[in-house]
Amino acid sequence: MIKANYGMAARERVLGRGSVLSIANERWLQRRLQLDGAVFFEPWLRRRAEVGLQWSLPKLGSGQPMLQGITPLLTDHQGGYRGSEFSEDITNPMEWDSAIEVTQRVATCLQQLGYFGPLGIDAAIY
Repeated sequence: MIKANYGMAARERVLGRGSVLSIANERWLQRRLQLDGAVFFEPWLRRRAEVGLQWSLPKLGSGQPMLQGITPLLTDHQGGYRGSEFSEDITNPMEWDSAIEVTQRVATCLQQLGYFGPLGIDAAIY
C-alpha cells in the first residue's frame, strides 16, 4: 500500500502487488509527491481487530492525559472506515494494554508540547 501524507479512512492510497504501477496509479503517485513531497509504503496486513483509543488531554499542569475509552472500528474488506462501536462497558480488554501504554506516552508528549483537548489514535492487532 502506498499512502499519501495525511491520508485517512482508506482515502488517498494505492493498493497493489509487485513493482509495476498502472498509468493511473503512477499519475496519482507523481501528483502526491509534487503536492506533499512524501508518500508512505506500508505492508498490507490481515487485521484481527482495530480500535480507536480516545484520550482527553487537560492543559499542561492541570492533570495527566485520561483514557476515555476504546472504540472498536468498523471497516470494510479494504480497510475503509465505516463507523465505530460504542458500549456502556468501560473495561479495557487486556489485548490492548500495549496500545494503551504507547498511546499514553504519545498523549503525554503532545500535552508537553502544548496540545490539550480530545485525541484519538487508531491501533490494530494483526
